[in-house]
Amino acid sequence: TFVISTSIKIPISNPEVTYVFAVVAVDNTENTSPYSNEVTITPTGEVVDETDTSATNDQTSTGALPHNIANSIELTVSNVSPKRATLSWKPPDEDANVEEYIVYRDGVEIVTQSDTEFKDKGLKPETTYTFSVVAIDDTGSFSYSSNEVNVTTIAQEEIIELGKPVNLRVTSSQINEVTFEWDDPNDGLGIAGYNVFQSTSDPFTTIKFVGKTKKTQFTIEGLTPDTTYRWNVVAFDAEENFSPFSDEISVKPIELGVIDQATETPSSPTNDGSTTTDTIEDGGNASIGIPERATVKNVQPTMVTLAWKAPNGDA
Repeated sequence: TFVISTSIKIPISNPEVTYVFAVVAVDNTENTSPYSNEVTITPTGEVVDETDTSATNDQTSTGALPHNIANSIELTVSNVSPKRATLSWKPPDEDANVEEYIVYRDGVEIVTQSDTEFKDKGLKPETTYTFSVVAIDDTGSFSYSSNEVNVTTIAQEEIIELGKPVNLRVTSSQINEVTFEWDDPNDGLGIAGYNVFQSTSDPFTTIKFVGKTKKTQFTIEGLTPDTTYRWNVVAFDAEENFSPFSDEISVKPIELGVIDQATETPSSPTNDGSTTTDTIEDGGNASIGIPERATVKNVQPTMVTLAWKAPNGDA
């Protein structure tokens, strides 16, 4: 399991089995450290072996079964597409007092929520994933892990390249409201909708998402008179692939028409339609220290927490 933090909750499917844990650090060029000390536990008892004698001594299990939670949750998966799948499950017990569920993909926690359905939108085509769910009750106890469900996403159909929306123009302007329209770049082929972005900066650098629409028209209310606003639009398809940004338009409320048509187009959006100016620098070949003081905490029959000290001072 890969994580970017220094602890992880690990669901337990059989509390009678002895588990051995160790940690390896990885840098941004995929260099790896040696293994940390090993931690060996049986969830229904105490830590069997702790090779790091400096670790904290809070690894003892209560040995009790989860409070009011059934031993398993029945998980099902539906609506599998190239990049998405819908997970659903029933509450384990009417009297379980379940407050939250933890959803795992390939053993890694991806979300904690109270709903009994989750749409995973972060998948890749033709890839197999393993999902499971754990319930948490009002005492903080964990259920046993649900059944594991293996899902293989389907092949990606030929993607229609989305052109950027064109001819963005203001069609109505009032004291605190503006309506603008644009032309469909693909004649309706492959487009599921449009995201609209707004800025009051010059140039168009700091932007915010203000809404989405399936139409080629959008109205924005609550504007401040005598303030110059800038907008542009991004098209997206059913799998949330995004077009480049449209050219921007600028307008002050109550003044009809475009004040300034942008000569430059902002950078392409990221996978969620937003933009970013962050850059990732090459980490080089600096050596990686060994994760220290790996220890198991909060041991329950159905869940353990593994924690450790990051090497190289959080390197």
